[in-house]
Amino acid sequence: MNDEQKEKQRVAARERKRKERARKKAHKAACGAHTISFELFRGTRKCLDELMEAGGFEQQSELFTLLLHGVHREMKRDKSWFLDLVSIEKLNSESSVKRDRSRFQDSEECDKSQ
Repeated sequence: MNDEQKEKQRVAARERKRKERARKKAHKAACGAHTISFELFRGTRKCLDELMEAGGFEQQSELFTLLLHGVHREMKRDKSWFLDLVSIEKLNSESSVKRDRSRFQDSEECDKSQ
């Protein structure tokens, strides 16, 4: 194979890859894909690992998707169940780590640090 043929193959490969990326981008746009990124601390990471192991999940995104849809379905059936599930007070009473609701709200201290 000469240099001209090799260059034609490289150009064709680049074009195939460009088209593949464009298809993936169009698919994500059509489906309304949205990327979420956030930090997990040790205790939350441990919970995530245990949930993934219990459900046999390999991908975190699959677990999050199924959890969100399941919780949403249950919330539609019984909103009090949902409110109990996300209760900071209940979490505090059952956990050795105390959480403060104000951590989840905007604060002047956070604004000053930026």
